[in-house]
Amino acid sequence: MNLPKITVVTVVYNGEKYLEQTIQSIIAQTYQNIEYIIIDGGSKDGTLEIIKRYENHISHWQSEPDRGIYDAMNKGLAKATGEIITFLNADDWYEPDAVESIVEVFTHHPHLDFVFGDVIQIDPLTRHETTYRVRLNEAHRVMPFGHPALFVKTMLHSQFPFDTRFRIAADYDLVLSLLDRQCAYAHLPKRITNFRLVGISATHNMDSENYRVWVKHYGFLRAIYAKWSNLILDQGWQYVGKVLTPTQIATLKRGIKKVLRVGH
Repeated sequence: MNLPKITVVTVVYNGEKYLEQTIQSIIAQTYQNIEYIIIDGGSKDGTLEIIKRYENHISHWQSEPDRGIYDAMNKGLAKATGEIITFLNADDWYEPDAVESIVEVFTHHPHLDFVFGDVIQIDPLTRHETTYRVRLNEAHRVMPFGHPALFVKTMLHSQFPFDTRFRIAADYDLVLSLLDRQCAYAHLPKRITNFRLVGISATHNMDSENYRVWVKHYGFLRAIYAKWSNLILDQGWQYVGKVLTPTQIATLKRGIKKVLRVGH
């Protein structure tokens, strides 16, 4: 059976704390036809020593300054020779059968343009785990699924490189571009990627960047609408919770979503 080559790209800068676990999760994959690329931004810590230690398991790596995480990801995209590409953060790691599980979906449904699995978010301090909620019917106001478990056909992704004008939301911009094009996709409801709640996305203001993404895709007025929808549906409930029960809040949310037409 002709098994497709999967390109996995990890971008890293001073990532010695977790990178070894990330690399080991690639080595441990039950699927073998993997091209592994590491793009380093010129690390000053022990990152390069870790990369060199596992050089036999890495198809290509390079170390040079870049203009941010998405510039580095685009470098990886340009180097990819696999039929399908995905990006694994230097803080995160795969389940052992992650790639094999995704390939099975593509193999049985070759018309698909992209497949995404479940991302498990892990607080490194408390070790509390939550599954990133899939909200495809609310993609116009929130990132609809976790990018670290997204696998896209490389030829398609090459048409939509990451927009480096965004510092932390270019993955959301990519997903909207794929959905706007009405690409064929599937969700695999299975734990694929373990995502640590650390790094740039955990320390920067997502709301302002998401607003810029909405303006790009939908225009100024719909961007304002999405921003206020988020304020009403997500950020305001900490105050409502002081006077209403969880059941009452759930009922109220369903009613508001129906009025705002943002899904259920």
